[in-house]
Amino acid sequence: MHYTAAWQQLHWSDATYVLMASVRTLQLSFTAVLLGTLLGIPLGLARALSPVMRVLTAPLVDVVRSVPMIIQLIIFDTCLSISGWPLSAFQLGTLALGAWMAMVTAEIVRGAYEAVTPSLRRAARSLGMSSWQELRVVSLPLTLRGGFPAWVGAALCLVKDSALVGIFGYIELTKAGQILNARTHRTFLVLGGIGATYFFICHVITFCTRRIERRMAE
Repeated sequence: MHYTAAWQQLHWSDATYVLMASVRTLQLSFTAVLLGTLLGIPLGLARALSPVMRVLTAPLVDVVRSVPMIIQLIIFDTCLSISGWPLSAFQLGTLALGAWMAMVTAEIVRGAYEAVTPSLRRAARSLGMSSWQELRVVSLPLTLRGGFPAWVGAALCLVKDSALVGIFGYIELTKAGQILNARTHRTFLVLGGIGATYFFICHVITFCTRRIERRMAE
């Protein structure tokens, strides 16, 4: 009777609400991952190829990777508000999460580039390739392949960290769960369903990326 009464307080419209919140979570996560990847790859290569760039960017990379995301979001929001550039919750989340993803991607790319066997680079240069050709044809493909699993792990972390943007009013998956729980007071059912939705999203992403990884290894 208890569980029957609990389900009676949840409606099909709530499922639609959670579905739309899931879409918003994916929109935020995809945008932040795309931004972070586009910025992180060239930054990582610069850190790998230039000792000066590595020294100059090391403090920024270490700070962004070490400070909790919730603090970074609050700092982003405060600084932008003071500067007179208030952003929407989506824009704020994209910038903060994208900055974190960029720093993590940069470290992944740097490590993967340094893991490429130097003899392969020397062999490419002995064939008459320029430094740019060697990077484009040999080092970069091997770097991206080697760093792909770690990049996927970072992307999955970002999907889960996107829940923190809800404190600024963005209705993503966790925020939607909090709203439903406040209305129904069915914590186990609501948050259990939200957790299952996160699991499904991450499982699908993992499944798809593993197939991509196998294709890259062929």
